Amino acid sequence: MVLVSLGTMDMRKDIAAVKLDNIPLADAHVTQLDTALSVVVSASGATGEPTVIDLPVQENISTDPISFTTMDATKVKLLFDIVPTYAGSNDRIVGRGVALLSSIKPSIGSKRITLQGDVSVPIVAANTLEVIGSVNFNFLIITPFSHPNMTITENHTYWKQMTSTRIIGHRGLGKNNSARKSLQLGENTIQSFIAAANLGASYVEVSSTTTYVQLTKDLVPVIYHDFLVSETGIDAPVHTLTLEQFLHVSDVTPRASRPPTPDEFKDPKRREGPASLSKKHRSYSLGASEEDRGSEMSERMKHTRDFKIKGFKGNSRGNFIQAPFTTLEEMFKKLPQEIGFNIEMKYPMLHESEEHEMDTYAVELNSFVDTVLTKVYDLGKKRNIIFSSFNPDICLLLSFKQPSIPILFLTDAGTSPVGDIRASSLQEAIRFASRWNLLGVVSAAEPLVSCPRLVKVVKESGLVCVSYGTFNNDPKNVKLQVKEGIDAVIVDSVLAIRKGLTGSDAKAAASPPQTNGANDTRQVTGTVNGVPIYANGSVGDINGAIFS
Repeated sequence: MVLVSLGTMDMRKDIAAVKLDNIPLADAHVTQLDTALSVVVSASGATGEPTVIDLPVQENISTDPISFTTMDATKVKLLFDIVPTYAGSNDRIVGRGVALLSSIKPSIGSKRITLQGDVSVPIVAANTLEVIGSVNFNFLIITPFSHPNMTITENHTYWKQMTSTRIIGHRGLGKNNSARKSLQLGENTIQSFIAAANLGASYVEVSSTTTYVQLTKDLVPVIYHDFLVSETGIDAPVHTLTLEQFLHVSDVTPRASRPPTPDEFKDPKRREGPASLSKKHRSYSLGASEEDRGSEMSERMKHTRDFKIKGFKGNSRGNFIQAPFTTLEEMFKKLPQEIGFNIEMKYPMLHESEEHEMDTYAVELNSFVDTVLTKVYDLGKKRNIIFSSFNPDICLLLSFKQPSIPILFLTDAGTSPVGDIRASSLQEAIRFASRWNLLGVVSAAEPLVSCPRLVKVVKESGLVCVSYGTFNNDPKNVKLQVKEGIDAVIVDSVLAIRKGLTGSDAKAAASPPQTNGANDTRQVTGTVNGVPIYANGSVGDINGAIFS
């Protein structure tokens, strides 16, 4: 499928969809009183009816693409014919622009494409062959996907039938915060996802956690939130690292306080060099060596863009209980099937790549989506799964490639500047999700808290309404949305919000507390690698010490 949109999706640009310079009046009209013109969009080498659009092109035409289908997209030629509007026939062509899909947007290397979406081609006069203007457009090619496990099931089709608001853990147990002086579970790690499930599984209808999926250079789906991996010591996008590099990028080689002496080499019991330290299994609790490692990691990252802006990195040692980076496959295999996945597809839009000062290219869209879909259908089985993305094109591909897993469109809802018009407001998000039959939208919580009635506006459009953001860490804000019927909230404080919504304090009081020591009466709600998670949200070690 080839989707062609006249104009530009980039709100930062002021470019007309069709710009005409100088057309002889004799060619522009049938009578001296008729100077109206239209553009006819058609395709050679593809099937699909020609579309006639009167000039000047309306501003919102870019969000309503023209569809063509073909067996080979490389052989498709897009034709943009300028014709008199009232000529009674489209045969009288004033000028034509031609675009060869095989050459106007070439790939970069192996399965890489540029993020620059707009294409401009000249319009040549039919009689004189002079350039009389230009047409600006963008296009999206969607290739088919198939998998033996891809079927339509009742669970996926009727996901909208929910009886209560669901809580989804943000980055697992929650986003790490540098303001907290205590130890936190590293975000987007297996341990963090298990902890979120332990804190919520007893009280939620379906426990779910958000996982951020990107592809490495060798096309392996991995879990990582940011576009730039600052742990490398440079601003390295995920798609520039191989899987092996990504999984070991946070490793820090411990430094010995002094070089080993010859006697220590002879006596293994006295050996305290780097070789012996490197064999020591990494602890999940904080000790002096972990502090040293955290300082070394921070020193390595201090010149990177993300670290200079934020002052920290979510998985850096010393502030958080660090665990190795993980892959989507490992998550499927290690997390219980009862834990649902909200798989957020992290794929940069042009304005995001420019904002993060990245090169404006990425993994080819179809390759990106097909790789993740293959892994999901290989390992998903009966697990509850939702797809979501801030990138409208990713949502489009997911919608056309598979019929069974629901898709949510993420939007900042106007709380921060964006480039793509489809992501510019809640209104545009509703229009986009409805137009392409998505399950619903995931909006920043700010507008829904300021005007809770917007929840019903989304739902009356036939869409599921979900919210995210720091506003959702306050139970009062979540209750405002729940009162209006919001379907799910993505939160950092899983336990606090769950207690605020369900009154689980009463449930906790009714059950005898588990103890972790002779004088410890805090209730244990779950464990991670033998480390108890307490009802007050703190994490303790095996001996009962509180870390956060």
